Amino acid sequence: MQNEQRKEKILILGGGISSLWTAYELTRTPELRARYDVTLLQMGWRLGGKLASGSDFQDRMRNKEHGIHVWFGFYENAFGNIKEVYENLQGLYPDYRYKTYLDAFKPQSFTPIGSFSRGVYSWRNVDWPVNPGTPGDGADHPEPVDLIGRVVQLLTHHILGQSDSKGVSEKRPGRPSAWLRRLLDFTLKLFGRDRGPRHLSGRLDRLKGLMEDARARRTGLPYGLVKDIYKILKDIQWLFRIFFVRLARKDPDASPVLSLIDVGLAGLCGLFNPRYGIMSDFNLNRINHLDFRQWLIKNGGNRRIVRRTSFIRALYDTPYAYENGSLKKPNFAAGAAMGFALRTGFMYKGSVLYLPQAGFGEAVIAPIYAVLKEHGVKFQFFRKVKRLELSPDKNQIARVHVERQVDLKNGEYDPTRYREDVQLLSWPTEPFWEQIVDGEKMQAAKVNWESNWNQYPVAGLESYQQGVDFDRVVLGISIGALQRLNAQDVSICEELIQAEPRFRAMLGAGGVVATIGDQFWFRKSLAELGWDRKPASVAGPEPIDVWIDMSQVLDTEDWRNVPDAPQSLQYLTGPLETELYKRPTSAATTPTEALALVTRVTQNWLKNYGTVNFPGAAVNGGFDWDTLYDEKNARGPERLNAQYLRANVDPTECCDTSFTKSIVYRMKPDQSGFTNLTLTGTWTYTGINVTCVEAATIAGKMAARSICGSPRHIPGENFMNSQELAP
Repeated sequence: MQNEQRKEKILILGGGISSLWTAYELTRTPELRARYDVTLLQMGWRLGGKLASGSDFQDRMRNKEHGIHVWFGFYENAFGNIKEVYENLQGLYPDYRYKTYLDAFKPQSFTPIGSFSRGVYSWRNVDWPVNPGTPGDGADHPEPVDLIGRVVQLLTHHILGQSDSKGVSEKRPGRPSAWLRRLLDFTLKLFGRDRGPRHLSGRLDRLKGLMEDARARRTGLPYGLVKDIYKILKDIQWLFRIFFVRLARKDPDASPVLSLIDVGLAGLCGLFNPRYGIMSDFNLNRINHLDFRQWLIKNGGNRRIVRRTSFIRALYDTPYAYENGSLKKPNFAAGAAMGFALRTGFMYKGSVLYLPQAGFGEAVIAPIYAVLKEHGVKFQFFRKVKRLELSPDKNQIARVHVERQVDLKNGEYDPTRYREDVQLLSWPTEPFWEQIVDGEKMQAAKVNWESNWNQYPVAGLESYQQGVDFDRVVLGISIGALQRLNAQDVSICEELIQAEPRFRAMLGAGGVVATIGDQFWFRKSLAELGWDRKPASVAGPEPIDVWIDMSQVLDTEDWRNVPDAPQSLQYLTGPLETELYKRPTSAATTPTEALALVTRVTQNWLKNYGTVNFPGAAVNGGFDWDTLYDEKNARGPERLNAQYLRANVDPTECCDTSFTKSIVYRMKPDQSGFTNLTLTGTWTYTGINVTCVEAATIAGKMAARSICGSPRHIPGENFMNSQELAP
């Protein structure tokens, strides 16, 4: 009888979403499951990385997240995968609360944008149109020229004041109409130009014709065509700025549509500027050495508008694009920023945003975990990686050294519980201590096995050996935990840093940012707080400037028979200006200091700006603390103790960044420089190169492809990017 073929052993380090998708792709089919034996090591008791959430089994099953998480409508890969997960989940949990992924995620098209005008914060109500298609339906992204053609069309509609614009509608006074066209025509006749027709509509018609010529080109545009389009765009930009510069000096946010036109024209001029050569091969990486704002200004954007308008601020807010979390140090590589803006605004299917109906741990991570378990993936929780050891020739990983944080009573940890009351698989906010040897003692000591600064003794050390325990390693740990952050601690990748210059350069160039995660349970409904529609907002009052109503999550918590139960639930986030994440592991007080910092920032923000977001929580000109739910009925700011405030300062929890001059150093998952090491995570080169779930999913697919050869095609992987540029 022929011996069964030996499976290749894959050891995945880290349980974030990119690692989970890598495991999923390696075990997607029975044929793949026959080829690969996959084991995943995870520090602590839950999976998901920055998407991890927990239900507080000691406090009304409150859902507690690491921060705000939404999925954009351009997330073709993430939605495609979670669609399959839910199809598989039905065989495991037929009565699961959500039958399909579109039950777990609901569309969100109302995204108010904060406005800071004349020293006062307010909101611009923005409604996004519904686009054809459904995210995850398998239809690929548009070609670059087609997409840029849509941008040109949108600006043309706004400039001419047409009411049938297919872009974002802004329901406030200030939308340009016929008066703008007449003003621009008059300006053109007054000043004159030597080239082309002497009226704006003629130039726009010429631009439209040139773009039609461009649509026939799929691999790049010839220099002459690029130059002609650029000249027309500069003419239009010149006309526009003749009269708009005075308004911009007065107040950039006075007319948001005019600000959007100014920024849009600058972006188009930058794309077609011959000096960059972007359109010659559709490669946005050519401008990643510049900050996005700097690039817009270089290409004719009004300096005051670019630096202050809400639309640009919203783009920076989304991935926390600020050095060390300082709002005074915005930093976003121009190519990555422009690509992300194009994807977000023009490549979405259905709705621009989709919101989970439960905590992410329940809506996303637990279903993935259940399906992976069914696929045979083995999970070893409470394993913290300490060191990757290279072979003597420095070409491959020889051993992986880990801390076994705890001993388990039954040998294997069961991390979730199926809640019959809400029909969801839930993770706890703390481990199930009853499964752990000396768990009661650890619980009393308030041990946090997810903390970088935990001082409680570990149960022991383990070593995984190449050729015995693994054939290949997938490194999916966040970049903050791989870097040298201080003089005391040694990186877990120290040998790799010493042996491979490109790996060393990548870790040295990548930045991270600490973040704030706030959740407020209000005694008032959203309507009573002053909103007639569910908002998902950006560019709000700083620094906690991203806000989403998540009241739907209340239905998955346990507020049965609770008098005066919460009526709404609000999530907020923003960058945290601090370098606490660099503290050595011996600095045991770091988590306490970080939480105290977030508490101070949050308290001051609510005091100064809480009524901007929640006008119905105003009393005597200030924020009414009594609107916050508190079962103990504390007074004033003390009611924050009954909310959930989170300081994401652990290196694994900090957000990786897309700073200028850093993208070119990123390595693709198959470019680690070591024969049996694959990389995965949003810090690798994914084509998006901005931290988001779609980038993590692409990284997971790329990592799996480098091992098993599939999936061959990854939607959006090569959209307007190339990694052929040297530093």
